Amino acid sequence: MNNDYGNLEAHKVILGILKDIHTFCGKHDIHYCLDGGSILGAVRHNGFIPWDDDADIALKRAEFKKLWALRDIFYGYRVETGVEHAPWVYRIRPVDDDEHQVDIFVYDNIPDSEAARKKKILRMAMLQGMLKKGSDGSRFSLKQNILLAGTRILGVPFSKKRKLKWYAKYSQIGNESDTKQINTFNSTYRALHRRFDADVLDEVMLHDFEDTQLYIPVKYDHYLRVMYGDDYMTPPKEEYRSSHQGYLEDPDVSIPL
Repeated sequence: MNNDYGNLEAHKVILGILKDIHTFCGKHDIHYCLDGGSILGAVRHNGFIPWDDDADIALKRAEFKKLWALRDIFYGYRVETGVEHAPWVYRIRPVDDDEHQVDIFVYDNIPDSEAARKKKILRMAMLQGMLKKGSDGSRFSLKQNILLAGTRILGVPFSKKRKLKWYAKYSQIGNESDTKQINTFNSTYRALHRRFDADVLDEVMLHDFEDTQLYIPVKYDHYLRVMYGDDYMTPPKEEYRSSHQGYLEDPDVSIPL
């Protein structure tokens, strides 16, 4: 875990959380795997990306429901909705620690119909705007900022609890039948457009991660190409080495961490 990015202590704490998640999920037959930059870190670095300071796990909706139902017996941890600017993200945090967490990304079906897919994404984007209290407008175009302000106003009459209930409900549109693709809808606005093969999380394997082994998808190559592009094994230039992930012009592909 040696690095020069000042994340050693965070990595130690988060690794402990990941180990406890792995043990808890194994005990209760909950199928999880790493997600996002944590998969990239496992494949490219056999652990954390040195300049990254967090970790993510992926659960299909049925597995997340099992974890959520057992959240009160996950001793020493809180399973809760995320920070104020992104309350639709679930997190696992130690009960006595607000600085370190593992984010949970829940995967749902993408409707096969293009019209239904676009309608679902629009609903999720609107709800994100309704739930946000503030946002860095410099990342968006004038049109996007106007839409964001409008959806924020639309959300004012409704409680956060009701909007989160809607968010969970609409995320599951398409789950009533098998579809060709899945995605996590409790991520960023840009991530709403991603499309993964429906079976990308179905088979997992243990992979070296620091001093332990954690689950990653067997189809990690497909996953990482969708997330980060074909050249995901090449680390980014030094100026891009930040825990805050950027995006290319293509909204479906992120700059590799």
